[in-house]
Amino acid sequence: MRRYKLYVWVCSLLIISTGCTFPRFTKKADKSFIDDRPCTAPCWNNIYLQESSSSDVYSTLENLPFVIQETVKEWNSNFAWLDDANTTEIHYYCSYPADGVCGLIVLASDQVVVMTHWIAYKLTFSDVVNKLGEPQYWTCIQHMGGGQSGSVVLYWPNLGISAESSTRNCLPNNESPESDSQIDYISYSVSGYFMGEEDPINYPRWDGFVK
Repeated sequence: MRRYKLYVWVCSLLIISTGCTFPRFTKKADKSFIDDRPCTAPCWNNIYLQESSSSDVYSTLENLPFVIQETVKEWNSNFAWLDDANTTEIHYYCSYPADGVCGLIVLASDQVVVMTHWIAYKLTFSDVVNKLGEPQYWTCIQHMGGGQSGSVVLYWPNLGISAESSTRNCLPNNESPESDSQIDYISYSVSGYFMGEEDPINYPRWDGFVK
């Protein structure tokens, strides 16, 4: 349950801070996920899960041209990472969008455990599945206010990667996601972030796209 709460909180922060707007595609966008440069996901700009420290994160952010340096902030986390209460978050804005957080990095005991980044170029669920293979499971987290509006998330726990689209509604009766949904966020996470083999009922196994 703690892992689920952390996920909802991270996604809510990013959605609220960007105003629930669709990504603005830009040539300046960080395309490291799709380009595999300078390293392959779940590495991000030479920051590695369970290896990189806060000093590694700061030195990397200082050299990324799309990061607005004065917006880089470190916060104490409201959520302990599993059994580790010594958890912090580093948030940063990018030159796109100009009105919200575009990424955050969570550290536990000074080791990176989660990296979540806003996608500002055309990247669909179909693109991600073609690159990573079929996900193990997926879910739709409904937005506040009821109705079918929500964020659809695909999970690759074996790779430490998840991809979220908040641009489409949750479909009734757990129908599979739509292949052309635009990705809003990519997250890289250690294994404790994922539900594992015994997934709750609201995390249906992958059964392909609805179209």
